[in-house]
Amino acid sequence: MGATGIEYATKTWNVTSGCSKVSAGCRSCWAEEYSRRMGWPWKVTLHPERLDEPLKWRKPEVVSVAFMGDLWHEDVPNEFRMKVMVAAACNPLHTFLFLTKRAKDMRDFFQGSVCPATWWPAENIYLGVSVEDQATADERIPLLLATPAAHRWVSAEPLLGPVYLLAYTPAFRSINLLPGIDWLVVGGESGPRHRSCDPAWIADIVAQCDAAGVPCYVKQASHRYPGRQGDIADALWARKAVPW
Repeated sequence: MGATGIEYATKTWNVTSGCSKVSAGCRSCWAEEYSRRMGWPWKVTLHPERLDEPLKWRKPEVVSVAFMGDLWHEDVPNEFRMKVMVAAACNPLHTFLFLTKRAKDMRDFFQGSVCPATWWPAENIYLGVSVEDQATADERIPLLLATPAAHRWVSAEPLLGPVYLLAYTPAFRSINLLPGIDWLVVGGESGPRHRSCDPAWIADIVAQCDAAGVPCYVKQASHRYPGRQGDIADALWARKAVPW
């Protein structure tokens, strides 16, 4: 796949495409709208012919996986997920970012017998969940923390309400010593039907990350077009922290 418009990634690796809505954050899914404009089907589709693409990249890349879908959609079989994970783990030159709203399915995959412990967790793979408000954070982040992984991250985008995260970060973890979050991305919604994001919500998440020592990447405000629109202070726009 080619370069990506995602600020913190250099490549997309669309081993699957197509998805279905699971929560309010999916309402104005840009990937669905883009696919329909291009005349592409939005049903879940596997692309096994793309599994070897990372082998062709000669310099280190930060790779967004299944950018146009969700690898943990119920229509993606575990056998194919395993092939994707093996392909990523066997390419340590690159950093792979996995993201899902289906946190339970991802946890079950790695906790079960499908993924062997002989080579997992892989140091070049980040497993993440997408959250949009407190309810989805409360549901998905504990499931992420229960997922075996070398690195975990959270994407709070599109942010639709304030989110309290301190209970999940390493400096504030509970007595059972659950592993914490290694990285957080936050941003508002873009597009013609974008919902507003209060800059105070973003600023509060940044402050929480600072208190816990978690790198935080501020991606964008809420506006029709992505990028530097909306009312976010310059200091927050300069925040582009990544853990690698």
